[in-house]
Amino acid sequence: MSDFGEWADSQNKKLDHIKDLLNEIIEAHEKMQLLLSEATIRSQIERGVKEVEDFLGASDC
Repeated sequence: MSDFGEWADSQNKKLDHIKDLLNEIIEAHEKMQLLLSEATIRSQIERGVKEVEDFLGASDC
């Protein structure tokens, strides 16, 4: 193989590795977004339940 062919193969391998790393970053980011969304929803539910409990407790008086 010519020097250029070897160089081109080497560059393609490097690009494939970079592509794989970027895909891993994207997957991790998507998982983090999902976890944050779940945490936000859970927090909103807990706050809503607390407000209802406080309201019901106040109406007992």
